[in-house]
Amino acid sequence: MLNELAKIAAERSPDKRVELLRRITDLYIEGLGQHTDAEHYLFDDIITKIIDRIPREDKIHAAVHLSALPEGPRGTMARLAGDDDFDVARPVLQGSAALTDDDLVRLAGSIPKPHLTAIAARSTLVERVTDVLVERGDRKVALTLSANHGARLSEVGLSKLIGRSAGDVDLQALLVDRPDLSDKAITKLLPMISQKLAEKLAERGYEVGEAVSPEFLDKVRVQFKDALRERKDDIDELSQIIDTVRAGKLTLQGAIEALVLKDRLVDIAAAVSEFADLERSQTFATLAHGQMQSVLVLMRSLNLPWATVHKVLALRSRKLKQPFVADELERDYAAIELGLAQRVIRFLKVRQSLRAKADGSAGQQVA
Repeated sequence: MLNELAKIAAERSPDKRVELLRRITDLYIEGLGQHTDAEHYLFDDIITKIIDRIPREDKIHAAVHLSALPEGPRGTMARLAGDDDFDVARPVLQGSAALTDDDLVRLAGSIPKPHLTAIAARSTLVERVTDVLVERGDRKVALTLSANHGARLSEVGLSKLIGRSAGDVDLQALLVDRPDLSDKAITKLLPMISQKLAEKLAERGYEVGEAVSPEFLDKVRVQFKDALRERKDDIDELSQIIDTVRAGKLTLQGAIEALVLKDRLVDIAAAVSEFADLERSQTFATLAHGQMQSVLVLMRSLNLPWATVHKVLALRSRKLKQPFVADELERDYAAIELGLAQRVIRFLKVRQSLRAKADGSAGQQVA
């Protein structure tokens, strides 16, 4: 293989460089979790040099592929993330696990402002990153960040967003839905928001004083009890659906689309975990709050058609109150090869198994 790679590397044509990049990326993926620091450095150096010399469309394709990896070459990813071309930078900024918090702080402070929305959409963000996003970002960034419940906001950052929401009903609605509102934030929000939004806060258990009636609070308690009963029925139905798919009487695609119609993202995650052979908690975390690239890889590994994936992403978007650009994600999904997605999932299974063994050993030692 090394001889073949050397021959390809000697060629000057863009097509040969793209082929070289694909072969080296395959080598990198095959050794995920096993590379030494020296190997990481060499892969990083080689891939970066090739990416700088390939056509734009191939560069975008490479950015999507590399962003899908749980352990991407960090230097390459940081370089792609800082690209002035939004289509190149977006999948990396939005989904690469290789970027550290330090990388994100640096990028958030320097990349073009339109690129900030991609960082704001990451599934998890620490306060020092969101502080920069709040400071530099426009209304679109504020909306994306407020809708992102995996983005931790500092007291200062949250206060600035609440101040910016004066007269902005859409931003107020997103802030009211956040799970991390402090008493101080509630006090600042209440004078600004409508009766309807105040009722939403009350439904979620926040103290809203006299902003809502006692009758409304009684109604909320009844609704909560009804929801618990419905959830028990849903769990029984899900078991029947999984058995039906295993028996070949229903496709996984059909099962997922039926659950989408009932707005049951938790049960979609449970069904996907059964057939991807991953932990349910891990699968739900990915589907509900994970980086978008990770969601695409998971769904691609099951060879689901884009139409089905689109419906799941639309449901996720409704749940998170976070918009997504379907055309961009459809292009990303098409770019992720089935073999790549399945190799990534196999790597995650191995890591899951090793973690379970480590937890078991630790438990035995404690006992």
